Amino acid sequence: VGGLSRALANLRSSTKYIKAKSRVERVLLHIPLIGKPIARLLRMIKTWFRLLIRRNTPVIFEDLGFRYFGPFDGHNIPLLQKKLRIAKAIDGPVLIHIITKKGKGYKLAEENPSAYHGVSPFDKEKGVQSSNTRTFTNCFSDSVVRIGRKYENVVAICAAMMTSTGLANFRKHMKLRFFDVGIAEEHAVTMAAGMAVNGFIPVVALYSTFAQRAYDQLLHDVCLQNLHVVLALDRAGIVGADGMTHQGIYDISMMLSMPNVTLLSPCNFAELDRMLEYAVSEAQGLVAVRYPRGGQSEILSGIPASEGIGPRIIREGSDVAILSLGVMCEQALLAAEELEKKGIHARVIDVRCVKPCDISAWEELLSGITKVVTIEDGLAQSGFGSYLLSLLEEENRMSSISHYRSLGVSDHPLTAGNRTLLMEKEQMDDKSIVETILSWY
Repeated sequence: VGGLSRALANLRSSTKYIKAKSRVERVLLHIPLIGKPIARLLRMIKTWFRLLIRRNTPVIFEDLGFRYFGPFDGHNIPLLQKKLRIAKAIDGPVLIHIITKKGKGYKLAEENPSAYHGVSPFDKEKGVQSSNTRTFTNCFSDSVVRIGRKYENVVAICAAMMTSTGLANFRKHMKLRFFDVGIAEEHAVTMAAGMAVNGFIPVVALYSTFAQRAYDQLLHDVCLQNLHVVLALDRAGIVGADGMTHQGIYDISMMLSMPNVTLLSPCNFAELDRMLEYAVSEAQGLVAVRYPRGGQSEILSGIPASEGIGPRIIREGSDVAILSLGVMCEQALLAAEELEKKGIHARVIDVRCVKPCDISAWEELLSGITKVVTIEDGLAQSGFGSYLLSLLEEENRMSSISHYRSLGVSDHPLTAGNRTLLMEKEQMDDKSIVETILSWY
């Protein structure tokens, strides 16, 4: 049956068959009275015969109105070119089903495809070398396993990126509580909402950029119903070499536009672990925790974790305040050191919680300060800095502040490139913070 099925698939996608079929249909449709009934009968016979041959592998696409061809070898380029030419000549929607092998042609990639999904330049003889550097994804992986063992109603969901998002260990230890829905972030979020209704606490791990696909589901299925779902946003902020479409710079703006949202941004591993624990055990509604690609610097690792999720002072100062979000604390601390040399004492505040925003807490933290800079790895015009400014103005709390500037990504597509260079270009590095503050003196 398999050989007959393949033979018929090749016949159905041949130029001669398609042309002959079209001619017969045209002739029959022009025959009065009996032409159309005969055409319908032939279509019914063809459908019956197709279902008989493919009874173990039903093709739903033709029931949806597609002309289905395949499956074909996706690595056979001449064959694919031929099928694409045929598809181009057909009126109506066509679906060509191909089968490929990830890493085909490079043995090391064929044996370990996940390691070669997105890589920097490497020696092709040695292959990609594993790094011992601990990353935020590694930290999330360890934390979600610990939390899963502690709370039996915690489940984990991903969208075809189990290894990349750090859920492989969770699946290894708690297989029945792990769900991979495929490349369907929308379905992942709606499924999480359904689980939350039934008493589970879903942890949905997505790349920040891919969470954009599920905006409607996050708003309608989770936020408007105020359901307890934890959203782990990996690769948040500037991701550099991953490319323009993967820049995780829109999640802050997206989350700020929704009700019943708690948005957290840890500056280091200890804070990430603490925030995930809080998101599961204490919070309500949608809790999004955003963290970057890569690891923590020595400066960031030296910042201790604190109780609660509110903003905190991590360096004292009385002349100017630098409000930093997540790993941007490193740039803020470096800028504060440089300003100190120039006689300007900068107070550095780790924002931690973007939303909800406690204005009373911020009024206390900014006491005595007249100049404020916010720095975040998201859009400057619609991010935390602009959000805080609008709240302060709404509450008439800006009278004592003479200078206020939000630093972040400008309102334009952010290209691929080295993260450090992109931050310099967007004026988000420590030198840009220093220059902004010095311009006020």
